[in-house]
Formats: sequence, structure tokens, C-alpha cells
Amino acid sequence: MCVPPLPSSPPPSFTPLPCPSPPLAEASPSVFTNAVAVCVRIADHPPRPRGGK
Repeated sequence: MCVPPLPSSPPPSFTPLPCPSPPLAEASPSVFTNAVAVCVRIADHPPRPRGGK
């Protein structure tokens, strides 16, 4: 499983994303891990606005 490590001290401009809370990890670890990975990817690479539609 490749999950990028979370920064120990996020930059001041970092805004918390709506990620699942830790308790959810107990119920479904894989879903929690995937959600965290997605949140980290979004934080590292913000989605670019698409032109049109």
C-alpha cells in the first residue's frame, strides 16, 4: 500500500479537508486509508478548474 506520509506540521495556508474521522478507520480501515490518500493528493495537487461546462 502506497500512502504518502502526512506532514508533521502543515503550512499555515493549509486548510483541513473533509476527511473521515479516525473512528471510521476501526470499521473500515481500507476506506479510511483510501480517503486519507485522496485528501493528501488533493492537498498536494489542488484540482485545476476546467474550462467550459
